[in-house]
Amino acid sequence: MGYITNIDIKAHFNLVDMYVNDPRFKKYYDQHGVGLAELLKEVVQEEIILNIKQK
Repeated sequence: MGYITNIDIKAHFNLVDMYVNDPRFKKYYDQHGVGLAELLKEVVQEEIILNIKQK
């Protein structure tokens, strides 16, 4: 416990695409600010990329 596999990383990276590709997710996040779903997706994916580079 406490470790993340490459499959988990890829799954998480692709999962956040739903924030903008699934209208239900997009509507939920964008109700708090226009473009928030896209911003959240970009931030999470960038964090994943940075964590990979640090390894």
